[in-house]
Amino acid sequence: AQVERQRSGGMLGAAILYRAMLTGRRESLARALAGGRPSDRQLRESIAPARACLACAQETIVVQDAVGRVIEHAARDPGWEQALVHGAWCIAHVGALAAALAAGRQDGRLASFRTGQLERLAELDARLERFIHHSATDRRHLQSDEERAAVTETARTLAGGDAEGG
Repeated sequence: AQVERQRSGGMLGAAILYRAMLTGRRESLARALAGGRPSDRQLRESIAPARACLACAQETIVVQDAVGRVIEHAARDPGWEQALVHGAWCIAHVGALAAALAAGRQDGRLASFRTGQLERLAELDARLERFIHHSATDRRHLQSDEERAAVTETARTLAGGDAEGG
């Protein structure tokens, strides 16, 4: 019981921090994607961290190429289209995908992507909020597996490939 309390307490602290971070990123993303076509600068500044070195710059080029291929596949294949709109992308790649869709003037696909991703992030936030609420000792029995999974999913969404297990 003591080990379980310690483990859940650590998850609670992480969940509170992740929720604060996710809320800020969701708000920035919603502003950047609000009506019309977002600029590359808006998306970069609101979603992805600045790239500080030569290796980071090269990584950005590779990501742009990969994002372009995802969008090309989505234009040809409904399965890829669904993955684009509803996939569990990290925040940085949500920004990269939105920027590429905007640059390619794919307004319909951008609108679907915007709606799908903002709904996904809102649902993730709601599960994280329920996890936090159910973390009190007298409510811990109410926690669902989905709520517990929200902590790890949020970490992956915020950190991308840098998250543990991501």
